[in-house]
Amino acid sequence: TMGSAPQSHAQTTPQIEFLFPPGAQRGTEVDVQFGGEFMPDGCHLSATGTGLTLQRGETPSDYKFAIAANAATGPHEVRLAAVQGASAPFPFLIGELAEVVHAEADKPLDVVLPVTANGRLDVTGDIDEYSIELSEGAQLICAATTQAIRSPVDPMLRLLDPSGRVVATSHPHRSADALLVFRATIEGQYRLQIFDFQMTGSVKHIYRLT
Repeated sequence: TMGSAPQSHAQTTPQIEFLFPPGAQRGTEVDVQFGGEFMPDGCHLSATGTGLTLQRGETPSDYKFAIAANAATGPHEVRLAAVQGASAPFPFLIGELAEVVHAEADKPLDVVLPVTANGRLDVTGDIDEYSIELSEGAQLICAATTQAIRSPVDPMLRLLDPSGRVVATSHPHRSADALLVFRATIEGQYRLQIFDFQMTGSVKHIYRLT
C-alpha cells in the first residue's frame, strides 16, 4: 500500500530501550549493558557532546563508558547508530557521588552514605533492599529517579528500623520520582526498600537511588 514504506522504515530504525547502569560518577569508568530493538550487525553506540567516551566491549551489547573528571553533571545523550539511521537520543546520567550497583546476590546491599545506587527490578514482585547505618538524630534523604532514564518503574520507598518496623514511606516530589525523608530516633542498622508501585518488573525496570 502507499503507506507501507514509512511504516517499514520506522520499524527498522534502531532504538535504545535501556542502559544499565543508567549513570555513573564523573571521573570513573563503568561497564554498561544496553538493550534495544532493530539492531543490525555493525550498529554501535556513540555519545554526543563532551565528557563521555564509549568503547565497545566483548559483546555487541557491552560497552565501557569513560566519564571525564570535568564532565558536566546531569543527562548526557547516547545514540545507537547503524546504516539504517540513528536512534533517538537516550539519557545517561552523570553524578558527583560514589556509585554502587545492586546485584541480586547482595540483598540487602550495605551502603555508606552519601551514595547513588543503580538497580533493576528484574521480576514481578521484586524488592531491592539497602542496609544503612544511622546514628541517633541523623537525617536520611532518599531520592529515586526513573522517568529521567526512561524507566517504567513507578518507584516506592520504604524504610524499616532495626526492629523491622516501617518508620517512613516515600511520596512523589517535584525534585524526584519518589522522595523519603527521615530522622532517626535510635541508632542502628536500617533497611531501605525500593519497589514498583504495581510490583511489576522486567529487564527495563531500572532505577537510580541517591
